[in-house]
Amino acid sequence: MGPPEKEDAMRVIRWYVSGWLGVLRYRGRARRGELWSYYLINQVIIGFTTYLVGDVPATVFGLVQALPLFALAVRRLHDTGREGATLVVVLLPIVGMIMLIVWLVRRGDIGPNRYGSDPRWESLRVPAGSVHG
Repeated sequence: MGPPEKEDAMRVIRWYVSGWLGVLRYRGRARRGELWSYYLINQVIIGFTTYLVGDVPATVFGLVQALPLFALAVRRLHDTGREGATLVVVLLPIVGMIMLIVWLVRRGDIGPNRYGSDPRWESLRVPAGSVHG
């Protein structure tokens, strides 16, 4: 095992890549870190892109990254026991966005729920053959 900071950075990178790879995956559950790592890194990229090359490329990137973000948000809602259709709450001015943010930052259900197994426990599983005795 490496230093905790390096392990944390690698986890964030894995979650970010996982967000892109899960572009069409609407089943299952996602941890808070997966959603927020993806979202925050993309906001930084959009900010730098806007500053360096302008609004049009940043807007294009923002639109492209929105589809994986949508899938992640659906899986994140699943983690809290809510249906993905709950995202329509954002159509309510101000209140809807506040409700959605609260749900997305809320701790997920402990243990399995109707959308799958607990992603916190899945990430803690020890790969076969890694325990030496």
